[in-house]
Amino acid sequence: MHIHPSLRSTAASGLVAGALVCTVASLVYPVYKFTKTQDTAAGTSAQAPVVPGFPTPSGPTETTTSGPLTAADREFVVQVRLSDLWELPAGQQAQAQGTTAAVRSAGGDLVTGHTRLDGDVQSAAVAVGVDLPTQPDAGQRTSLTRLSDAQGTAYDRLFANTLHGSDDALFQFAAQIRADTQNTVVRRLATQTNGIVLQQIAALERTGLVDFTGGGTTAPPAPTPTASASSVSPAPSSPVPAPPTITYTISASEAPR
Repeated sequence: MHIHPSLRSTAASGLVAGALVCTVASLVYPVYKFTKTQDTAAGTSAQAPVVPGFPTPSGPTETTTSGPLTAADREFVVQVRLSDLWELPAGQQAQAQGTTAAVRSAGGDLVTGHTRLDGDVQSAAVAVGVDLPTQPDAGQRTSLTRLSDAQGTAYDRLFANTLHGSDDALFQFAAQIRADTQNTVVRRLATQTNGIVLQQIAALERTGLVDFTGGGTTAPPAPTPTASASSVSPAPSSPVPAPPTITYTISASEAPR
């Protein structure tokens, strides 16, 4: 059968075009698959932000009346409570043990700030159903013991740098949670935390003892990793002196507005 030359040319062009489409598809699909995989991985990490100095959150996202509650949200609520449990007695200690007016004043700011913040975090925990710890974790208790053992100007410097490092880490955690969370209760707590902690950071810097180079700064106590965000950290393996008893009494002038 005779085929007109123009038809043969059209058929050949069609075959070439089909081959090119298949070739392009074979090249594009792996790139698309890789991109989707990377996007999925990025989405997973976004739900569990890693903040230096804190455990990596893990666990399911829960549904609450104030919005989704992620593992990171729950971990943040717990860490705010832990900061209250050890920084408040550290502030009380600085009021009595500090050798300068600036150190004693910073201690007073810690007491006032964490008394108020503890009321905020307890209200938030009830609203979203998070169980709170009742004592500082092992690393925080060790820091309190180290502060108790220090004397004079060595105490002043250790206090200023240890608490500054701790507050700076919590400030960063709160800022990231505030930006990421979809839960209105947790976002409000993050806002309250950042406002209070920023005031404490400024008070500690006014002591003139904070080492911004890191050369003489004592690292903040590392939180003890937990199996779940709501679990209480275990007691340390060796006995350490218990921190001062904390009585949470908020006066009318200190009550959250």
